[in-house]
Amino acid sequence: NVRPAAYLGGVLSSHSNHTLEQQLGQFPNGPATYFTPPALTTTGVIPLPGVGRNSFRGPRYASVDFTLAKAFGLPNVKVLGENSKLEARLNFYNLFNQINLAPIGNQPIGTIQLNSTTGVQTNPTAANGLASGTFDQACCGLAGRVIEGQIRFSF
Repeated sequence: NVRPAAYLGGVLSSHSNHTLEQQLGQFPNGPATYFTPPALTTTGVIPLPGVGRNSFRGPRYASVDFTLAKAFGLPNVKVLGENSKLEARLNFYNLFNQINLAPIGNQPIGTIQLNSTTGVQTNPTAANGLASGTFDQACCGLAGRVIEGQIRFSF
């Protein structure tokens, strides 16, 4: 859990899905351009972070749910009762099929290896600001638009 010693500025301010799906996300020139690496010691004591948790914004979340329903009253029959009805209903979850990216800090990013002498990252394949998963897949198992149909008989 080693964090940078300082933030040097210049990160992109766009939080759109398009930006966060690109290689290196909001950090197009690589993380070494925007952050000062921590001063690591051979004693194994982790230095105090200069950049706190939740310092940057992640991807936006947007979802529109919509329901269409129509109730049909049934005739007054002795067996059914006075208020019997048949209701048809369609529920749309994530109606516009918006991609919702997983928060960057909540996904596994692999092992980041630091050079003990220079403090520079030596694993270029680790995700740095790249949102690779989707919120729906990581959290709730919903992958895009879901349409649910219901018919209810009340008597």
